[in-house]
Amino acid sequence: MSTYRHMELTMKLLLLHILRLFKRGVMGYKTLLILLLFTMALIAIYARSNDSLLTSVKNTNTGKIRPDPEVLCPKNLPELWADMNSLIDARGLYPNDFNLKLIKSAIRCARIIQVEQLKVQNTFKWLLTLEGGQKILFKPLLLPKGEHEHECNVGCEHPEYEITAFAINRLLGFNNMPITTGRQISWFEEIFSIASKEIKDVMKIINTTDVCFKLRCPTTVRIREFCFSRGMIKGSAMVWLNRTIRIMYPKKTNFQYHDFHIYSRLRNKFKNSLQGQDGFCSLFRSIPPYSEDRMFYHIIDMAVIDYILNNIDQRHTYIIGDDGKTIVNIMIDFGQSFCPYPLLLLGAPIYQCCSIRNSTFKAVYRLRDRLEEEFEKETMDDPVYPVLLPNVFQQLQRQLKELVSFLDFCVAHKGMKNVVID
Repeated sequence: MSTYRHMELTMKLLLLHILRLFKRGVMGYKTLLILLLFTMALIAIYARSNDSLLTSVKNTNTGKIRPDPEVLCPKNLPELWADMNSLIDARGLYPNDFNLKLIKSAIRCARIIQVEQLKVQNTFKWLLTLEGGQKILFKPLLLPKGEHEHECNVGCEHPEYEITAFAINRLLGFNNMPITTGRQISWFEEIFSIASKEIKDVMKIINTTDVCFKLRCPTTVRIREFCFSRGMIKGSAMVWLNRTIRIMYPKKTNFQYHDFHIYSRLRNKFKNSLQGQDGFCSLFRSIPPYSEDRMFYHIIDMAVIDYILNNIDQRHTYIIGDDGKTIVNIMIDFGQSFCPYPLLLLGAPIYQCCSIRNSTFKAVYRLRDRLEEEFEKETMDDPVYPVLLPNVFQQLQRQLKELVSFLDFCVAHKGMKNVVID
């Protein structure tokens, strides 16, 4: 639909300019007719090229043409959102046989009825309310794919990494990350009329079609201008859980999972960082709630996905179940993944503890052999496809191979029975 809006704007501008020249006597009737015909021909060519881009997108890695990802928007959205939220339990946010394709389609096409600016560390995030009442956290794609504003990408986040994390989380069988997909939004047709004054104040329109925002990414000083051609904004759209989200801080200590990260130690964020110590694992398991197997092995799962994605930002996050007591462990915050230099200590829980769930162990080795195929299958219909640039995907492959080498080391030194836990 946005294609035709821009065609209309282009036609108006060209016709106004031609008529202005005609009135000034710069051209005669014959010249006017020729220019009008030429303008119509250009618009026809433009429309055809844009329609072809909407119906097929070329995969620059494989040369394949993938089908149009757009599908009919699901009906009965309130019922669909309610069913999705009712599936949350201690095992995860959705079961393996859940119809994710239907939910993703709804997230991508449901009408936006409200837009709020999310005030979190000066980041550029919108909280969208979709038709049917479901809220979505939208992170616009500000920087070009693969470009880091600051070391370890702690400036402007990369929403394509959130989409990548959801795909890897699903391929590992964790199913505990809020459903995340890409979405393309038209500023003119979907946002402008319902945007708050706070959002409009940082926006300006250039050449009647391009939209630019001025903001400062966290940890950076300079204010940058980010522009979106024809007002089309791509980004990640993550289901907003209508629950209280908390970070786990064990009692009697401020030690938590984030202390594993070399990045947190370098920044002295926590005083009692234990990473790198040989006796870490036994000490860690003595601290409630990590003395409980379910909590401890959730930490190992977090270390697995963080190492694969080279992610520095995740903390042990959880929500409280409907009964007010059950803790549902979740995984969020992957926009700072793919740090450009290796962070070996992200794998500390794995190669120091040498203990992992059987299901996670098998998933890692299966993914090692089929990563490219499985990742392509998970992301090929996403609006921001290809989700990762080739060099970033190669980093993903390297990280996974190094993770496997940690597990190989553990098995070789301690034996399969002592490492892999049912």
